[in-house]
Amino acid sequence: MDLDALPLKGDAAYRWTNKIVCSYPKSGRTWVRFLLSNYIQLSLGNNIPVNFQTVYSTVPNRETPAHGRGISNSQNIPYDLRIAMDHQSFELNEFAGQKIVLLVRDPRDILVSHWHHAMNHYSNNRHVSMSSFIRDENTGIHSLLRYMKSWRVAIHSNEVLPITYEKLHRDTCASLSTMLSHFEIADHEVNRRTAISQSTFEKMQRSERRSGIRGIAYDYHNVNARRVRAGIVGGYRVAMDPSMQAYVQSAILEHQEHLPKIFVDLISRSD
Repeated sequence: MDLDALPLKGDAAYRWTNKIVCSYPKSGRTWVRFLLSNYIQLSLGNNIPVNFQTVYSTVPNRETPAHGRGISNSQNIPYDLRIAMDHQSFELNEFAGQKIVLLVRDPRDILVSHWHHAMNHYSNNRHVSMSSFIRDENTGIHSLLRYMKSWRVAIHSNEVLPITYEKLHRDTCASLSTMLSHFEIADHEVNRRTAISQSTFEKMQRSERRSGIRGIAYDYHNVNARRVRAGIVGGYRVAMDPSMQAYVQSAILEHQEHLPKIFVDLISRSD
């Protein structure tokens, strides 16, 4: 698929950059946003601290301006360093001419994190069991599968670089270097290693505990309400009972012919 040969939407948000990090919610993009934001600020020689009040000004959301985190509230970043984030499913006219990093994560860990997010971050005193949540057509595994199916063909384009959250954990330095190369951003090792050291889980947690996240009122002293909650690989093993794990695996195997292989392979990996 040649994404460069396709027409792109005329909206200004879609012209702001040609570098996009795409993902389903709770796939680890907050960490990636901090890594890239710190790298960009270091590249610019700016003395701007990257935290939950400033990070969205460096790497904003493309698909929505909600909570003041969209492109209209971004800093004046040089075009060659502009990167945006997007949760939308793949559609040809949404992503034509774009360099895309597609962040992929174990679906079981996504669903556990998404459930905590829905119940505690945006909950409004709502409670649904995790078992019901993962079976719900609008929130659970079937919603995630629809998203991943939309990328099945596009993922083979030279313009799309899939990276797993698990690989990012195993080798953050190499993964960040690969992303920068794909985005055609100069890769300076000192800045890359400094960006990683400034984007640790502990530092992101500390930032969130101090002031919460821009544009949202929530109890950020509640660890399960935080955007940076656990950040581990394989946490689903404790959170999901065997029947929930089996349901997710069965749903994926049923649809595996229509899903990207890198996604399907995550349910059979051994950590």
